[in-house]
Amino acid sequence: MVISVLAAVVFGYFVVSGLDRFLDANRRATKRNYEEKKPSRVVLTDDTPDEEILDEIHRFRDDHENACIILCDDEDDISESDE
Repeated sequence: MVISVLAAVVFGYFVVSGLDRFLDANRRATKRNYEEKKPSRVVLTDDTPDEEILDEIHRFRDDHENACIILCDDEDDISESDE
C-alpha cells in the first residue's frame, strides 16, 4: 500500500513538473507575442489635454525601452520619418 502511494506521488510529481514547464514556455511565448503587438506609434491630436499626453508618453516609454519621440506639425512629416 505504501509503495503504491509513493509511486502515485512520484508519478504526480513528474506530471506536474512537465505541466509547469509547458505552462512556463506558453506564458513566455504569449508574452512575446503580446509585446510584438504593442503599438509602435502614438498619434495625439490638438485637443488632447497635456496631462493625457504626458500619461500616454509614460505608458509608451514603459512598453518600449528604446522609445524615440518625434514632434511635428504636419502628417506628411510623420510618413517621411517612417521611411
